Amino acid sequence: MKKDKILIVDDEEVVVDALEGLLLDEGYNVVTAADGDEAIEQFKAERPDLIVLDAQIPKKDGFKVCREIKTDEDETLAQTLVIIITGAFTDPKSHARALLLSKADDFILKPFKSEILCHRIKVLLHKRDMMMEASSS
Repeated sequence: MKKDKILIVDDEEVVVDALEGLLLDEGYNVVTAADGDEAIEQFKAERPDLIVLDAQIPKKDGFKVCREIKTDEDETLAQTLVIIITGAFTDPKSHARALLLSKADDFILKPFKSEILCHRIKVLLHKRDMMMEASSS
């Protein structure tokens, strides 16, 4: 059975290390990037199933990266799942606006619990699998 690949994008090494360890323990393949430009490069090279993307990263913020991914000419790549994580936008209006403008599939506020992130990843990947199954039958 294929292991899903997750791209972690964050400029804080301690966050990347923690998320990488967590997701490897959950059985995922993991690749990482530290800034927006590297995120796009890794996205195109690795074709991850899901991206955990910090909103505040160097060179190109996470919202721009997400919009670029979601508008990729390759429709398969444009359907890549994206979870944005951020410590900003804590009020509900800003949260909703950020989600809408970025076209992200989910949005998690920092600090977050690892169990919640893992659950949301599993739910998104399960929904994707169910939709793919339904469209192929």
